Amino acid sequence: MNNPKTIRIKSLYMGRVAIRDKYLAEFNENGKDLVFEYKGLDKNLLGEKMTIRNSDIAQRVVAKSEEQFLDRYSNSVHHLLYFDWKNDDNKQDAMF
Repeated sequence: MNNPKTIRIKSLYMGRVAIRDKYLAEFNENGKDLVFEYKGLDKNLLGEKMTIRNSDIAQRVVAKSEEQFLDRYSNSVHHLLYFDWKNDDNKQDAMF
C-alpha cells in the first residue's frame, strides 16, 4: 500500500460511506489509496476499516448526491460520493 489517506467516519448511511467529491481529484493527483476507519457509536463496527486501492476508487463510487452541500470548513460546495461499506475482513468476494 502506498501511504494511504485515512478518513475517519462516524456513521453509515444505508450501508454506505460518503466523501466530498473534491477528494476524488485529490486521490487521482497523489495516487494514494483510500482507507475509511469507523469511529462511530456502533460497537460492532468500531475500529473496522475499508481500504480502496487508488486504481479502484472511481469505479467503486456507487452514487453521487443530487444536491450540493456547503462545506462547513470553507465556503465551497460539494457533491457527496457514496461507497458501499465492505470492511477489509469481509471483502474476499469483492476481490474475485
